[in-house]
Amino acid sequence: MAQQAKEAWYDAPSKPVTAFKSLDKESATPIEQPSFNMSKEEENSVLFLVGNRMASTGAHGIPNIQRASNIWRRLIWLLLFTGGVTVVVWQLTTIINNFFAYEVDVNIDFVRQRAIKFPAITVCNLNPVPLSKADVLWNIASNEEDATSLRDFLPAQKPSGVMNATQNQNDAGASMRGYQDWVNVDFNQLNTRVSNLEVAQSIIGSTAYENRSETGHDLDDMLLDCNFENYPCAPDNFTHFYNYMYGNCYTFNSGQTGKPLEVSTVGPLYGLSLELYIQQSEYISDLQPSAGLRLLVHDQNEMPFPEDRGINLAPGAHTSVGLSLVYLERKESPYTNCSLEFKPGNVFKEQFDHLEYSRSACEKHCFFTEVMKVCGCADVKYRYNNSATACNSSDEVCVDDVEANYTRGDLKCGCTMPCKQHIFEITVSEASWPNDGYASTVQQNIESISDDLMQKLSDDGPANFINNNVVKVTIFYENLQYEYIYQTAAYTIYSLISDLGGQIGLWIGVSILTIFEFIELIYDLIKLICLKLMDPRMKKKRSSQSQTKQSNVMALDGQQGRTNSLFADR
Repeated sequence: MAQQAKEAWYDAPSKPVTAFKSLDKESATPIEQPSFNMSKEEENSVLFLVGNRMASTGAHGIPNIQRASNIWRRLIWLLLFTGGVTVVVWQLTTIINNFFAYEVDVNIDFVRQRAIKFPAITVCNLNPVPLSKADVLWNIASNEEDATSLRDFLPAQKPSGVMNATQNQNDAGASMRGYQDWVNVDFNQLNTRVSNLEVAQSIIGSTAYENRSETGHDLDDMLLDCNFENYPCAPDNFTHFYNYMYGNCYTFNSGQTGKPLEVSTVGPLYGLSLELYIQQSEYISDLQPSAGLRLLVHDQNEMPFPEDRGINLAPGAHTSVGLSLVYLERKESPYTNCSLEFKPGNVFKEQFDHLEYSRSACEKHCFFTEVMKVCGCADVKYRYNNSATACNSSDEVCVDDVEANYTRGDLKCGCTMPCKQHIFEITVSEASWPNDGYASTVQQNIESISDDLMQKLSDDGPANFINNNVVKVTIFYENLQYEYIYQTAAYTIYSLISDLGGQIGLWIGVSILTIFEFIELIYDLIKLICLKLMDPRMKKKRSSQSQTKQSNVMALDGQQGRTNSLFADR
């Protein structure tokens, strides 16, 4: 019994001894549970931090490189991942270049409204200067201080051969001799580059802008009948501006005196109807060989240039002008280089404050400023500032050279298309007018504004006189639906993000969450490096911890040796 008890006691320690096997450096597996011996040392290691995160990252390929069981598998996964990254870089470069190309798509919609804004309608007589106003121009030169430059073109005395409105049109030769006497220029001896009209333009353009209207046709003497949507209108419904080519021009529904008019019904009865007396007996044939009116349809905020756009209206006919509105909206920068407003100092904007940007006004301002810069004078076509010295015949060659450069596009004006633009497409048709029954009504209308009508009627006859002197025009919308053409970005930021995510996810399996993993890793690396560089106490702490671990291991080794020796003795 005693022997059995002794053996039982001797065998009993065999189980507890196993608790010390991990302390036996020869038999224990090295660091199978690293949390005890490695947590502080290796968590402060950059390689440990990177390796630990790469093994658990959500990006495809990287964990396989970390977990590969041999060098060949690791190399294959490394090559696959490198290839994926290469393709991703190529695809991302293409996608980003497409985004920064800022291409646009053009879209077309048709919008119908219950009411649509009626455009501004500008009319000008084709004849810029009536014969009866020649002496008025001389009076301007005599009375206005800023008309001194006219003395380069006018004689020192009042002309004697000016024809007035009561003279017979058949005496055209005498009238022209009087007009030539007035300007003191023999048109037949002019240089071929200078027309009769240009001479008259230079003379009139040298005067103050507010006085130029006195040299042209008056609307009060021209307007016989005016109706808008069957409601009567009058000269007070028109605004005036002076054009160097056509003289006095008048705009209906300019928007400067109130809100622009609207129409809610289509057709000729619901537009603008005008009857105008063109005063052909006042025409100077060497200035304007044609007879009629110039008509321009434009937006209220657009500077009208009838010399560039518009249609001619012939007397003795009823001209119908059907309108269709096209509203064009271009994408702003950086997608296009369209412009929203004039640059500071634009001559048209300074004179007419209500104007919005147009390419024509920008280009003509560019030409005007170039003449001012190169020639030292203001071109009379667009001279609104009375303090600017007007160009005269001595500046002709310089101005022509600048105009040639402007025509060739050498001025580098930088004028782009407007970002928003109203375009009025017109359909023109004509009919013989007036009929026999309505001719008497037209005659009565002319009698109310012309004192010398009876003399003219007796010379030409009523029918011929009306056919030669009266214009009828009707402007109306053909439909209330307008065409809306607008640009949109062909490649938006949302498309960019979608394509970037698709390519990165396809080739290397990176998602937005994976990106945040890398951001976290970078943050931890920076934090770790900064702590190592800036806190010297960490080095002492790590050295102390290392010495403590070494002492603990040595103590455990000594304890294990004593335990083994005790068991061996027993």
